[in-house]
Amino acid sequence: MPRLSLPAKGPDGLLTHSPTPALALTPGVDVAGLVGVPHLLGRVLDTCASFRVVPVGPLTLQLDGRLTGCCHFEAGRWVRGPLGPDPAFTLLPTQHSPFPRSTWQQTLGGMPLGCSDDELSARQRLCLIPPPAARPAPRLAYLVAACRRSLAQAVPRLLAQLRAEGIGPGQLKVVVLGCDRNEDREIGGVSYAFSTHRAGVCTALYEAPLRWQFDYGVLLPAASELPPGFRHQVERFNTFLPWDYLPAAGALGLYSRDFLSRLNPWLELLDGLTPHNELLAEATVELLRHARTALVTGGE
Repeated sequence: MPRLSLPAKGPDGLLTHSPTPALALTPGVDVAGLVGVPHLLGRVLDTCASFRVVPVGPLTLQLDGRLTGCCHFEAGRWVRGPLGPDPAFTLLPTQHSPFPRSTWQQTLGGMPLGCSDDELSARQRLCLIPPPAARPAPRLAYLVAACRRSLAQAVPRLLAQLRAEGIGPGQLKVVVLGCDRNEDREIGGVSYAFSTHRAGVCTALYEAPLRWQFDYGVLLPAASELPPGFRHQVERFNTFLPWDYLPAAGALGLYSRDFLSRLNPWLELLDGLTPHNELLAEATVELLRHARTALVTGGE
């Protein structure tokens, strides 16, 4: 449930000022901008120092006056008004609706606010949450952490599995650690980064933001065996928030490029990690400790 700062409220249930510039309170409602656009109807509940919005269901004001999208309002309607200096509208649900008649005369941070008009029940505050702005799909790179010995068999086998999942060569990036010199190559349409850095899978996390442009990188050891439906499981993560790190089924995790760029100085210090310490580094929570936003799932 979204939680917002609480503006002052007048005796009529209307808000009297805005708590923050980001949530500017303005009189009137952009009725024309509402019509035909699905919104989320919510009930506004006061708390000690804020208020919470409890989602009820989708609701759309149709051009012909109908209300659709929410089972409570399927047979309801809306009309413009009450008359006044600012644009407003009124919801007229049916007698079977749990919500009384309500008027909508204010907007808070782009969110229309309504108040019930039923004198027989306690005044309720309602809101219509606008749909999130369309966002481009994030650019994913599949980062394969490899050593020189794995180039003959393990890397080609993993790349074949990734291609079988429908992942194109442009998304495939292979980082080869412990090389004699730093070099970029393209082999079979796949980008390879040969690095003198030696820190196991951490080398892939170190080199990736320095070599390529992407939004999120999926980290895979060269010896990985992908589970069925791997790509679908990885790419269905919630993109509404910008994440630093997310767990990824069949992989070591999904890292944002911004996060890896911030970690880069620390990852550089891991150069020369011994195999024993490499295992410890892979098991540590040091990476996650630096995350600003992370989703972690527990296990045995």
